[in-house]
Amino acid sequence: MDIKEILKDFKVPKSIIKKVFPPKTCVSIKENNLIQITGVNVIQPFSLPKEINLGDVDIKQIDPSNYLELTLDGEKIDISPQAINFGEFLDTMKIIVKGEALTIDALLKGTAGGKNIAMGDGFSIEFKMPPSFMEKLTPGKHVLKIDSEQIPNIELEFTI
Repeated sequence: MDIKEILKDFKVPKSIIKKVFPPKTCVSIKENNLIQITGVNVIQPFSLPKEINLGDVDIKQIDPSNYLELTLDGEKIDISPQAINFGEFLDTMKIIVKGEALTIDALLKGTAGGKNIAMGDGFSIEFKMPPSFMEKLTPGKHVLKIDSEQIPNIELEFTI
């Protein structure tokens, strides 16, 4: 069996997701269509890599819809380049650890390399989404699913 087949059927257990991302507090909406997802490292300590080598790939030119499917409350979200400016999405994305905001660029260049995330450390991920997505985030309970053949599938339950 090839790794893509294994990952396609592998789902991160809901109990782990709920511990990492507490459903009532993990997602919040900030100004300017920014979404903040907050979690706690309950799995194991780890260090950010000193270098991420993507070769000649321009990450801002990637079509995310070729690699994953995103659904919100059972409705497929169009994440193709026609629907979302992936470059802008990456430019606004920050991973915040111990009060320090790390950009995707910093992670790829390795300037964030060596930073440790211990058990119990909190972290946040912030990114901007288009208004068409944001208007679907009404007050109440939601389920966001990420299905992919490249990464384990994730189902995140949250309340706004």
